[in-house]
Amino acid sequence: MKLISCHIDAFGKFKNVDFVFDEKMQVICEKNGFGKTTLAQFIKAMFYSLPPTSKRANFRSERDLYKPFDYDGRFGGSLTFSCKKGDFIVARQFGSTPTLDKFYLFNAKTNLTSNVFSSNLGEELFGVGKETFENSTFFEQQNLESGINDDMRATLATGVLSGDDVDNFDHAQTLLQKKMKEIRADARALKVEESEEDYKLAKATEEVLKIKIANVDEDLKNATLMQTDLERSQKHTSNQNANVYINQNVALGSVIDADKVRVAEKMQQKENLTRDVLLSAEEYRFLKNDKNAHRGHLAKDAMYACLLVAILGFIGIACGGIMRMSIILILSAVVTILGIVGFVVGLFVSRSCADEMKKYADILKKHSMSTKTIKIEMEKFEKVASDVNFLEEEIAKLNLEIEKKFAEKSVIERQFFDIFGCRIENFYLQTNEKSQRMSSIEKRIVELQTDKKHFTSELENIQDKIFELSDSLSSKKEELVESQKKLDVLLKTSQILENARDSISNRYIEPVSDRFNKYYKKFVANGENVMIDSNLDLRFGRNFSDVEFLSAGLFDLVYICKRFALVDLLYKKEKPAIILDDPFANFDDEKLDIAKKLLKEMCEDYQIILFTCQKSRA
Repeated sequence: MKLISCHIDAFGKFKNVDFVFDEKMQVICEKNGFGKTTLAQFIKAMFYSLPPTSKRANFRSERDLYKPFDYDGRFGGSLTFSCKKGDFIVARQFGSTPTLDKFYLFNAKTNLTSNVFSSNLGEELFGVGKETFENSTFFEQQNLESGINDDMRATLATGVLSGDDVDNFDHAQTLLQKKMKEIRADARALKVEESEEDYKLAKATEEVLKIKIANVDEDLKNATLMQTDLERSQKHTSNQNANVYINQNVALGSVIDADKVRVAEKMQQKENLTRDVLLSAEEYRFLKNDKNAHRGHLAKDAMYACLLVAILGFIGIACGGIMRMSIILILSAVVTILGIVGFVVGLFVSRSCADEMKKYADILKKHSMSTKTIKIEMEKFEKVASDVNFLEEEIAKLNLEIEKKFAEKSVIERQFFDIFGCRIENFYLQTNEKSQRMSSIEKRIVELQTDKKHFTSELENIQDKIFELSDSLSSKKEELVESQKKLDVLLKTSQILENARDSISNRYIEPVSDRFNKYYKKFVANGENVMIDSNLDLRFGRNFSDVEFLSAGLFDLVYICKRFALVDLLYKKEKPAIILDDPFANFDDEKLDIAKKLLKEMCEDYQIILFTCQKSRA
């Protein structure tokens, strides 16, 4: 297969651009930013289309990356190529989703529409999928590492096996998997776990019913004993002399109730008397007996009078001085001294009585009284106190009588209880209650007997169900064991078949290794051994270390050689154009010269398109 030319309508930064490709080797050496990687991706997209738009916020698919910034509906282009089946022009227009993409194929000689290939052009032309194409002939910039996939493994294996053999392997595995799926479905349909749960539930129900029957038996036993005791007690009940005690108790109760009424009345009278009195007993005693508050008030009044005398004395001294009358000066001085001494004494006395004066003032403030009205309230308190004392004496006498009556009543009630075994007020009630209790116990015994009969019937039914569930569960478990045996046989068969296929498929390791070494030895004639396993993973050196630890240049080298080997082995239908997006960036000068010579040799068999930004690598 050879690329002839392409026209880009709009793809990434390119818009209405044409490229023509050399038949053997095309080198596109341009500065960074020219769009070399974009052109390489365009060629791949013409064969394999573009993936859908990514829905992940932190990832952009190729469709997202190369959709033009000024998208006006044109997104795509055309590619002209030649192959064994002729020369063709493939054109693709990409929409926002793959379902909106448009694919066209024309015969390049006649310009007529062709149906030689479908929109799956890459798979039909090269015989490999997009991932295999990317891991072999498409040398993407800074992404030379490649692995293996099912498509690649099958393609390589067909070099050892016939296509029919590979299909037979797949068909056999499909049949085995289908059969194992059917067996698993049949095992699930048995619903062994549900049957076990039903069995456990039935057993639990059986235990609950047994407990209920045991509880009913215990309740029946207790009810029967209560019935016997009640019948025995009714035979010994007597009304002899009960009325005498009852009448005496009622009479004493009436007297006590009357005395309580009189006490309540006198308490109400006491409350009515004290309701109009503002002063409390403590306040009255303070006002009656405390002299300091009165003394303090007198001292306070005297203090202000002495202050006035002292002020007048000062005025007299001033006048005597003006009039120059010594007698006035002397008298005024004496008056002033006496006023000051009186003020100081009054101040001292008033301060010593400050607490009593404050309490006196608080009482006046509390009851909103003046000095004059407080005397009236004290007289009112003295009168009411006398009446209250009389009522309290009457109340005390009545309470004493009530206590005596209560004591007599208690003696009668105790004697009654000792004789009749119950309290007086409960005598007639107890007699009726015994009859009612007897009736209730008999009713309860009937209910318990009915419950026992019902629970016994349920127990028999659940035991029958347990027997059926046990039999069904045993049968299902036997079927499950048999299904598991069949499944184990099928699993082992599948594993043996897979091992056999792997054993045969592993034969492609040798041709891949041979091809790899063919290219690798061109670069490193005396290099260390590189081991390739059936997964096409590489191990380097005597210790077969992971290639991840190699230098950047050597790392790129082994993967480039691996890709060249895969290109030789994978493409049976058409030899592809090898697209190299600057893969030699990490090569030293020596290896770069070898790479150039190798490409010149390969371009005899393959069309090579090399993208680079350095003339030294062109």
